[in-house]
Amino acid sequence: MMKYLAAILLCMMVAIHARAIDKASRFDYFGQTQGLTQGTVYSLACDPDGFLWLGTQEGIIRFDGRIFRSYIDRGTEAMRFLASKRITNITPDAHRHLWLHTYDGFICLFDQVRESFSVYPKDYTDRVRSSLIYND
Repeated sequence: MMKYLAAILLCMMVAIHARAIDKASRFDYFGQTQGLTQGTVYSLACDPDGFLWLGTQEGIIRFDGRIFRSYIDRGTEAMRFLASKRITNITPDAHRHLWLHTYDGFICLFDQVRESFSVYPKDYTDRVRSSLIYND
């Protein structure tokens, strides 16, 4: 009888704990109706200032927890050199720069202070890649 009572008590405690966890877990969905300008996201990164950066099919988007701000091809000269604006990797650095890797193999530097892009030539990208691989 005691074992039966202990098993029921244990089941009740597990059920109560599971219900508390369920209430604590909250997921928010963000889409185009919530301000996300591009629905295909390939990469995510958080910078030292706490902004979430999304690499999308059409450029980068910054999220501050409430508002999405798009840096999708603003007609900048640097972005015109890219065959693809699809950002596949984002790496923030300590100088408020984002290093962006594109689908077509280019490396871009986004300066958050100036809000400007610099695109490095493809041969530079290949040299950086080989130096990372071979430690040159």
